[in-house]
Order: sequence, then C-alpha cells, then structure tokens
Amino acid sequence: IQSATETFSFTNSWLANPNNNSVKIAQIIPVSNTVKAGIVRINHTNTSGFGKIATFRFQTNSSVSSNTTMNFSFGNLTAIDKDGISLPLNTLPYDITINSTSTSIANTDINQHFSIAPNPYTGNTNINYFISKSANVKLEITNTLGQVVQTIINENQTSGNYNYNFSANELGYKPGIYFARLIIDEKASVKKIIELE
Repeated sequence: IQSATETFSFTNSWLANPNNNSVKIAQIIPVSNTVKAGIVRINHTNTSGFGKIATFRFQTNSSVSSNTTMNFSFGNLTAIDKDGISLPLNTLPYDITINSTSTSIANTDINQHFSIAPNPYTGNTNINYFISKSANVKLEITNTLGQVVQTIINENQTSGNYNYNFSANELGYKPGIYFARLIIDEKASVKKIIELE
C-alpha cells in the first residue's frame, strides 16, 4: 500500500449514518499498519442491523504487477449498548485478492506527471499534472476521513499541462493533512498534502 493514501470513512454506514446524531473518530497509524476507529451515538439509541459499517480506501504501489493477496484482520472490536452491556461482534479475519490487470493498479504515468509544490506549505499550494491526450479528468481534495472538501475539476480536458491552487484555510477548513486525488479516465493517483499553521 502506498504510504499516506489510506482513508477511513463512516459515510453511509448503517451504524453511524450521517443523518443520525453521532460522533465518529478514525485514526490511521502507518507504522503499525493499523486503523483505529470509534463510533459513539450521542442519543444512545441502540441500533440493530447488518451491512457496511465503514469504508477503508487505499492505493497500492505501482510496482504490483501480478495477483497479490493482502491480509486484513480485525481485533479489539467492542460494542456497548446504552445500558453498558457488551455485545458480540464477528472478528473473523479475511483476505482480499487484488488483480492488477482488471483494476489497472500499474498506473505509473499519472504518478510521474502529477506533483504538488510546495508541500508542506503555508497559505496555498500548487497542484500540477500533465495529460498526453484528451481524457475525463477529476481532481478532488479529501480530508483524512475520506470526505471530499473540494472538487477542483471534473470535466473532459484536452492534452496539456494543468495547474490549480489549493488552500484549506481559504475554504474555511483548518490546516492539517489532506489528500489530492487525481482521476484520469478512471485511473487514480493520490498524494498527501500538508497545510501548516
């Protein structure tokens, strides 16, 4: 997995739907390859059901060139109801196979022509990319939870060099870590942005 491309989001979760009154916290720890997450219902209303709880996104290294098995496991999962009683959760590990042919993981062209400078920065930074032929292009900025804070461009563009400025502060967000996600004809590259105080 490419460092700093991981995001963890509770969007559309049956457990922590955005329409419900809740607190959602997630922390990604690259050193230990761990994601810590927590959900607290402010109104303490019990919920029963099944389905997606959260979404974990990441980008693989471009060097992946054949079928690769990646192991994912869950641990220290706890659910406590409004009366303080622990509820059972399924903690069985599982794995996922990534097929580099069908998912177009090897996408070095975008990475080679996609840059952000200065980075880290104060004020604003410049996002630059080059496309060699006409393509559908989407450039968006997300926070550490995977939520989109700005869609800079989403259109068909002709070949050429493109530059855009970004400032979280100017959009009303706090300085910190963000991610620039560039998608060209459904092939994506993600780069970490650090905006300083």
